[in-house]
Amino acid sequence: MQDCVEITKDEIGQMSNHIAWFKSNYGKDKPVKNIFIHPVSKISKLADIDTTIYAITDKGLNKLKENVRKFVQEFKCIDFDSITTSKVDEVLRVNKLDIMSLESDIYVVECSK
Repeated sequence: MQDCVEITKDEIGQMSNHIAWFKSNYGKDKPVKNIFIHPVSKISKLADIDTTIYAITDKGLNKLKENVRKFVQEFKCIDFDSITTSKVDEVLRVNKLDIMSLESDIYVVECSK
């Protein structure tokens, strides 16, 4: 997939199926951000989708992996019984792994034709 230049019609169709499943199981009014893990964010001109979708491209995925490694390293020498929820929340924020960061343009790019 490293030679990908666009998100194919089949891949968009698969995403559309996932979106439909989500809506039928959780309702149409639930807030959701539809995200691909894909090398590119360009949608094929042959594909059509009626909702905004996003991609975590190679750049975003590499940044995410780097931040997960940093997150894990924070706990390397800590007694696990002493870790609090607030400490985990703090380390998630510092390493940009909280929900706001995960949805931001640090990792995610809006897909377009």
